[in-house]
Amino acid sequence: GYRTALYFKHFGLKDEEKIFQVALDCTKRWIAQHFKNFELKDEEKRYQLAQICAQRNGNDIARYFNNIGLEDEEKRYQIALICAQSNGGDTARYFNNFGLEDEKKRYQVALICAQSEGSDFVEYFEYFMIQDEEKAYRLALTYSNKRGNAVWTATYFRNFGIKDEEK
Repeated sequence: GYRTALYFKHFGLKDEEKIFQVALDCTKRWIAQHFKNFELKDEEKRYQLAQICAQRNGNDIARYFNNIGLEDEEKRYQIALICAQSNGGDTARYFNNFGLEDEKKRYQVALICAQSEGSDFVEYFEYFMIQDEEKAYRLALTYSNKRGNAVWTATYFRNFGIKDEEK
């Protein structure tokens, strides 16, 4: 799978369906790093492959998401959700790769990342660009309530941008 994806151009395949089938077979291993090598023009097929890969390894897809080339924000959002469920910490670390403009969508992905056990979410919270303080507060509580995350919440509390307005 991995080497097939890495050296895919050597096969010289032109038929989009055959390329898709080989790429689909490669999803048994991590291929996101070499996703571009397949040169799939059909966004729906790239989306299908990304869904499968994200379920198997959210880290790999989050890290190399730019290689997939999905233009549709809803599709990018759906992949981000799958990645967050698979690996919340690395999804937070590479969240900028998804390019989500809608704060509601960013919040939903952040919520799943915050619920991940032992997640690095708090270190990368700023990548979610949550402007609503009430949402930031809920995310801080969600994260701190997970076993082992209270210390990290305290350590990186400033990342949440919650301020005491009383002077």
